[in-house]
Amino acid sequence: MLYVLLLLLKILGILLLLFIGLVLLVLLTPIQYSFELEKEEQREPKFMVRVTRLFWLFYFKTSYIEKVFDYRIRILGYQIAGNQPEFLEKQKERQKKKSQKEKAKEETKERVFFKENKKQNKKLKRNKG
Repeated sequence: MLYVLLLLLKILGILLLLFIGLVLLVLLTPIQYSFELEKEEQREPKFMVRVTRLFWLFYFKTSYIEKVFDYRIRILGYQIAGNQPEFLEKQKERQKKKSQKEKAKEETKERVFFKENKKQNKKLKRNKG
């Protein structure tokens, strides 16, 4: 009995240390940033800001060049937000696939519903007849 209790405490202690280690890693890892700004006479200003955290696992970049505002946000290398044409096209494709899947699910539900109704109607006709 005492052995089981000590084993549970040991496992909980290891898990607690892992959790504290991850929290410290996130809190103590420095934020890296870079900032560039150009302003020439008779031209629009250009700027770029890039912020990273945890060895590029979290990444944010924004820029304004030639009257075009651009931004992107990545987590674990996967872009979750942005206004680049490629990213927006991928998002539209994902939404189309998702809507097609939902339509297919609805159609299968309707088919199953109509099949069940046909079976029930046949049973009712048999029982009446």
